[in-house]
This record gives sequence, structure tokens and C-alpha cells, in this order.
Amino acid sequence: MFKFADLKKMERLQPMASDLDWLRERFRNPVVDEPSDGDNIVSFRRAHPATDHSETALELVDQAAEVVSGIEDNARQIEARAQFLVKSALEKMQLSDGRVEAANQALKLAQSRLATAEAQLSNAEQRAETAEARGREFENALARIEDAIRNRLLGMKVGGNRAAVA
Repeated sequence: MFKFADLKKMERLQPMASDLDWLRERFRNPVVDEPSDGDNIVSFRRAHPATDHSETALELVDQAAEVVSGIEDNARQIEARAQFLVKSALEKMQLSDGRVEAANQALKLAQSRLATAEAQLSNAEQRAETAEARGREFENALARIEDAIRNRLLGMKVGGNRAAVA
């Protein structure tokens, strides 16, 4: 399957390929200085034409270029993966920070509600204690009133009976 990365790789190698073609051409057809009439010109002619060693050397250079290109591609992929992982980790960290902040706010709200509920419970307990105390007072007062009524009624009956007997 053809990948976009392969196209990029080919585009990047295009200038290098033309340089390699030029280099191959130079090794195959070396430039030979023509003899000149001047005495001060030195000729750098090869004693022997290019041999198979130059072809082998070019092939090795090609292989080395391919290896270096592969290493560079691998390094770019590793770097891209690392950048992706860093970006992903940062996003997760930001989400976690948001969740922590929300949890802190929820905790503060819950603590506030708990403090309010505790205060209300304390007030209710005080009111209940006050109501119980008043209830006991009313029961005592009622008992005294009942006793007073009985004493008067019995005292009147006892006194009324006395009056009838007398």
C-alpha cells in the first residue's frame, strides 16, 4: 500500500538522486585534461580508466544513503510518536487537573452542606431539649393543678358533708 510518507521520501530524495547520477557519470566518464600548448599546465590524467571498484563504491554509497535515509525516517517517526505521546499526556493531565478541581469544589460544597446540617441538627437538639423541659414543667404544673382541684373538691365535699352533718 502506498503511503503519503513514501511520497514525501521520494520527493526528498529527488535532488539527491540527481546528484548521485552526476557523481556516477563523473566516475564512469572521468574528465580528462586535454594536452595544451602551455608549459605551466599540469595534466591530471588517470593512468588507468575507471574500474569496477568505482561502481562498487557507488553502490556502497547508494546503500549507505538508503540506510541513512531509513534511519532518518525512523527518527522522524519516533519523534512524531514522542510528540503525540507528549501531547496526549498533556491533554490527559489537563483533564485530570479539571477533574481534581471539580472534585475540590464538590468537596468544599459537601463540607459546607455538612456544616450547615450539623448546625441545624444542633439547633434541633436544643429545641427538643427545651421542648422536653417545657413538657416536664407543664406536666408538673398540670399535676399541681390536678392536686389543687382535688384538694378543693375533696375539701368542699368534706366541708359540705360536714355542713350537712352539722
